[in-house]
Formats: sequence, C-alpha cells, structure tokens
Amino acid sequence: MGRRRLRRRGRDRRPGGPRLLADVGRGRAPARPHRACAGGRGHARPDRAPRRLTPAPQLLHRTTRTSPTKAKEFTVRSAQEGTARGVRPLSRRGFLLVGAGAAAGVAFGARPAAADVPGESNGGVRVMPLGDSLTDGFTPCPGGYRIGLWRRLAEAGYTVDFVGSLANGPAELGDHDHEGHSGWRIDQLDAQLDGWLAATSPRTVLLLIGTNDLNQNHDVANAPARLSALVDRIRALLPAAEIFVASVPPQTDPTQQARVVAYNQALPGALAGKDAGVHLVRMYEALTTADLADGVHLTPAGYDRMAGVWFDALRSVPGALEPVAGAREGVARAR
Repeated sequence: MGRRRLRRRGRDRRPGGPRLLADVGRGRAPARPHRACAGGRGHARPDRAPRRLTPAPQLLHRTTRTSPTKAKEFTVRSAQEGTARGVRPLSRRGFLLVGAGAAAGVAFGARPAAADVPGESNGGVRVMPLGDSLTDGFTPCPGGYRIGLWRRLAEAGYTVDFVGSLANGPAELGDHDHEGHSGWRIDQLDAQLDGWLAATSPRTVLLLIGTNDLNQNHDVANAPARLSALVDRIRALLPAAEIFVASVPPQTDPTQQARVVAYNQALPGALAGKDAGVHLVRMYEALTTADLADGVHLTPAGYDRMAGVWFDALRSVPGALEPVAGAREGVARAR
C-alpha cells in the first residue's frame, strides 16, 4: 500500500470550546474479525529497531476518509455499567499502581514484572495513548485497543509513532509504546505528566481515565474537575497538540454504574471552555456489557470496537494525524 505524505498547514487555534466528534454511520460501530490476543497475560518484548507501519495482509474493515469542517458528537447507543474487584498492590518501573486493601482499580491479581523496553519509533506522527489498564490492555488482551488502532492506521496508510514510557502487546502491534498505567487515577497521571510529555512531545494525545477514581471511590464528585485540570495541564505543556478525551466504558455492577453514568454526563461541562483542539469522544455509548470480559476490562472484540471509535475520531479531525514542523520545540517547560 502506498504511503501518504501528509503536510500540516499552519492554522490558528480558535477558541470556542471542545469539539464533540461524530460517528461514521449510525448504530453501534461493528467490531472487525480478530485473532485472539497473543501473549496471554504476559508482555511481548518488542523489537527496538526502527520500524514502519506494515499494512495487514487483508483489509478487514475500512471507512471512507472524511475531513469535516465541523466536528459533531460521537453517539452510538447507551449501555449499562460496571463491577470492580479488590486488587493487590502492583508495581512497574518503580511506580505504585494500586494501593492495598479496599482500593479497587482497573487491574486484577498479581502481574508479572514488565520486561519491555519502550522506545520504538518509525519517525511518524507521535500519538500518546494515555490512561489506565484500559489503555495498557491488562486483561485479557495485552495491548488492548492499541492493537486494532494500529492495524486501522496501517491499512489507511498513516505513519504513526505511539509514544510513552511503557511497552507491551503482541507482535502484531507494530509499536508497543504507551502510557497506560494499570490501576492509576487522574491525580496519579497528573503527578507524572510533565516528564512523559517532555520526553516524547506527542502531536496527539488519546486520554481515557477516570475508571479507577470511580471504582476506588476516590473523591468521585470532583473527578470531572480533576480531569478538566489534567487536560489544562496537557494543553499548557503541548500548545499545538490535539487532545482526545474519551468517556469511560460501561461496567456491570449497579453501584459503579451509577458513578460511571454521572461522571460521563459531567464531561461536556467539565470540558466546556476548552479550545478547539480538545475533543470529547463518546466511548461509553459505543460499548455494552457484552463487550466486557470481567465486568471492567474489555474482551478482544470490545477492545477492537474501542479502537474503531478512536480511529474514527482521529480521522474526523484534520491535522490529528499530520506532523507539525518544529513540534518538539513547541513543548512548554514546566516551571
């Protein structure tokens, strides 16, 4: 498949609030056929040599590329929500992932020590998958939505460099880097954000966070405000970035369901007043409890459905997958 060279033309950042993105077509986005996730619960050590996106041998699903001048809202259909289980303390690379005792997070059981070394790059547009274990793909699918998103990007001819300090996933995931920290809350991401963004300077950020705030019952009422502050911090550090903020997926426990519904309903207000480079992605409406493997994490088909929502959101925003000349020089330094 031929490569497209995408050129970014300068454009002013216009105020006017976050853009709500429209789905492609109507109804629930179909999950494409997929293989069972490779690598089990462990982590595949990625090849550190520079790589380029390789198209899948068969085009499984594709939509017509569009560049709408006005972004709309992603809406597919509503879903019911979630259960969380107690967790044990987990750590990776010196970071505390989840507290012991009553803390309930998006991570289950003991986890093998990570042997992966991040740092893959093909020189493409830098995209940071940022969040918790739903980004990591903790169970039952290491790599999670990143597998299907990478495949779709490759098939569409985009050259993308996933960035982050962590790495995991099967061989079919061409770039394993990410910032999906299992069990982490919004405040924990905020505490480490400066270093991650300074090291990688992503053009685009895919932010999916908040489930652990809700499942750990951590100051739930103020979780949307914490998310708003996190987005502001990303913007201060990355003035030119496109920032995609997803609502959290459904769960099955009634108590968690009520929290998730309230959190997602508060997101438009929490993001109101942000600039036009902040985009709200309606992930919750794209999924149902049938997409859940354990009440919280997704099945391989669910992760692939999530990948489709991210992909459609990225392609609906002109520039999100285009390089910006001198982007690294544009990263603000935290004082």
